[in-house]
Amino acid sequence: MKIQIGEVYLDKVTQQKTLRPNKTKKYLLPCLKEYGSDLIKHLNNVFKVAVGIGDIVIDNSGMKYEKHIFILIDTTISHSFFLKFIEWIRKQEHIYEDDYVYDNIQKSSFHMVVLKFPEKYYSSFDSFKEGKYSNMFNEKDINTVFEKYPTIKKVFIKDHNYKVFFTERLNKIYGLDGDNKVKPEEYEGELELPPTNKTEVFNDHLKR
Repeated sequence: MKIQIGEVYLDKVTQQKTLRPNKTKKYLLPCLKEYGSDLIKHLNNVFKVAVGIGDIVIDNSGMKYEKHIFILIDTTISHSFFLKFIEWIRKQEHIYEDDYVYDNIQKSSFHMVVLKFPEKYYSSFDSFKEGKYSNMFNEKDINTVFEKYPTIKKVFIKDHNYKVFFTERLNKIYGLDGDNKVKPEEYEGELELPPTNKTEVFNDHLKR
């Protein structure tokens, strides 16, 4: 059995050079800055493969981590930094929840680290899961937490120009044309599709 990250098989992920994009990465991961620069420094030193908000393997074992970020790390890349990170993060009780070998415990080079989501943003986490991006953050948090992500900020504030782009995307995805096309001036919804377990939860294909 091949273990998956959403719909991506593990034997393909090491071909990529950067963290696999998904909605958790875009809209939740930057909130970890709330824990301070030491965490960010340690995270930047390890090779992150993907992030998510759950792992069905953990759910099936009876454990529930409901407001957490799951970070998958390839331990073969920058191995010494990985060891330093694990040693450090396990001592950070206000951040650390769990860690475990991902996939085959004897052969896998992947390691999962489970971090507590900052309590300050619990309501943001809930809004994210509901796909209510415009309810996730106030103006101050948008401008501080996401200061380096102008496109993401446009989703939060329902930027008018971005609405034009997003409605064009919707029309393309759903094959809408003519009178059936979604018109920017009439659209009042969120400027991002809702998150799905397939892209945000590890091993969703193993769900019982």
